[in-house]
Amino acid sequence: MTTELLNTLYVQTQGADLRLEHDTLRVHLPDTPGRRTLPLRRIESIVVYGHINLSTELITRCAQDNRPITWMTQGGSYLARLDGAIHGNVLLRHAQHQLHDQPDARLAIARNIVAGKIRNSRWILLRAARDAAPAPRAHIREAAENLANALAATGTAPSLDHIIGHRRERRPRLLHRSPARTAPHTRRPHLHPP
Repeated sequence: MTTELLNTLYVQTQGADLRLEHDTLRVHLPDTPGRRTLPLRRIESIVVYGHINLSTELITRCAQDNRPITWMTQGGSYLARLDGAIHGNVLLRHAQHQLHDQPDARLAIARNIVAGKIRNSRWILLRAARDAAPAPRAHIREAAENLANALAATGTAPSLDHIIGHRRERRPRLLHRSPARTAPHTRRPHLHPP
């Protein structure tokens, strides 16, 4: 089976003109003779920077094909994005809204979400413990054990407040006690020297 990787077309030449010509994208660049054509089926999305003209036919076709178009300023700041219609199951969405009104269903969903987050965090800690030096390894494993206890408590939590409270109280304690985390993760320089 062959898988074709689709490309994102980035257009940065100011004054460029993009038009739909049958099933191809025609690109006309200012001060450049001739036209360039690209097969539309090989383009996954289009990103335009600054003053780029797109024909209405091209925009309509991209919306129909669920091919996003993103508009950026010439300097690269985000302006807007066009996506095609999202086709969802109305009955499924309606059932989800009805479940939201049922406290037991909300509690079951919250238990699963929080349990998944705790399980993933525990798995990350266990992987880190394998690669850690012997001194911090014990602390990391202890934190993973605390998460295992929290995971068991999540399955029997009586209310949403209890689940949210357990999740909030576990995280700061783990980060505070972990010796592997010694420096803050930031790219900004300190404003005041320590």
